[in-house]
Amino acid sequence: RTSIMLRMRCYMTQAFRDFFYSKGFIEVTPPTLVQTQVEGGSTLFPLQYFGEDAYLTQSSQLYLETCLPSLGSVFCIMPSYRAEKSSTRRHLAEFTHVEAEIPFLTFEELLNLLEEMVKDVCKRVTDKHLDLLNHGRQINHSLWPNDMPEAKEECPNFKVPTEDFVRLTHADAIKYCNEHGIKNIIEHDDGTIEEREFKDGEDISEAPERKMIDMIGKPVFLIKFPADIKSFYMSKCKDAKHLTESVDLLMPGVGEIIGGSMREYNY
Repeated sequence: RTSIMLRMRCYMTQAFRDFFYSKGFIEVTPPTLVQTQVEGGSTLFPLQYFGEDAYLTQSSQLYLETCLPSLGSVFCIMPSYRAEKSSTRRHLAEFTHVEAEIPFLTFEELLNLLEEMVKDVCKRVTDKHLDLLNHGRQINHSLWPNDMPEAKEECPNFKVPTEDFVRLTHADAIKYCNEHGIKNIIEHDDGTIEEREFKDGEDISEAPERKMIDMIGKPVFLIKFPADIKSFYMSKCKDAKHLTESVDLLMPGVGEIIGGSMREYNY
């Protein structure tokens, strides 16, 4: 099992690199010991760096952005760290992070590039290693703890996505959830749990998001999140300043696999 995982990790990493190289990207290797936060202070791993406060990096985004003026489009495949003590498959204390920054493109071009990347990487891997991938998926699935909901789901053979990815605004996703009985689950400070319909502008947490994407049954670009629930560096939509040019790519049976946005450049 470990051998299969390490081999597939190698082939996947190579496929990502080959895609970026084919597009003229430059690979850089930012430091992983940093003195600033990127994704919020609650998930920082602190340490002492010769008497000064330092942290394990949460993301290489800010370093990649500084490379744009001299290098153009850049990417990195580096470790990132999040101090999230959890046993779910969505939370890892350390993970390999594929990140990229591009200097000149529109939001529509960003979405097209992300879709092309996912399809291209999947095709590169499956053209040579489909049998190994499916074998590894079956073995890994059989070893999940019985109390994990995913363990009760079927594990079909992998299929390369070929159809156009659905594009769904956050506002339309709220409407979809409310129309299809997908509730917002809220845990209050006193421990009580409330289930109710979503209100406009509310964040959609993992469980209802997974339920929504599984009902749709196709890869979905969830786009144009409200600015109130997104980071300050995400640019605002020109025709709706309360929304951001942001995107999450959601896959059936998995959930979010990519998060991205246009960057604010004019303060």
